[in-house]
Amino acid sequence: MAWLDPSALRSFVKNTNADDEAMIALAVDVACGKVEELCGPIANTTVTETVTIRGDQLVTKYRATALTAIATESGTTLTTADWVIDGQLMRNKAGTCYTGRLTLTYAAGCFDPLTGDAPAWATSATLIIAAQFVRSRLARNPADPVPVGFLVPNQAMEMMSGHLLTPEGFA
Repeated sequence: MAWLDPSALRSFVKNTNADDEAMIALAVDVACGKVEELCGPIANTTVTETVTIRGDQLVTKYRATALTAIATESGTTLTTADWVIDGQLMRNKAGTCYTGRLTLTYAAGCFDPLTGDAPAWATSATLIIAAQFVRSRLARNPADPVPVGFLVPNQAMEMMSGHLLTPEGFA
């Protein structure tokens, strides 16, 4: 789901052609999806996932902002206050070791709770990715070369650099 209004992209790329509306909307959807693929949910959301744990810490798929429920494979509910969240890493405060699978429910996302807006880094990266998508499809002048073969320009990666997820856990 796109959390950025297509009008922001239309203004960013200075496109006034009404015939391009579907492509502009698609570009925003694609770019929002790419930012979320690389950085996790942007809009505040609830995530439920099952993770394998061996020890007193575990790695989540996304950055958690609050743990709302945690249970063992057998259905035993654990106390959420016993866990500390540090981005994608959760650690048991007492150092209690667990082995097996835990089901977690946690909040993720980074919308500003007061304004309901996405952070500037996410909006900027999304606009740059979407603009690349638009430019590569609207290139009409052969004298105006457009970089092709990639969706995420380095400039967008730099904006997201402090927010990228650690895929497949930590090395």
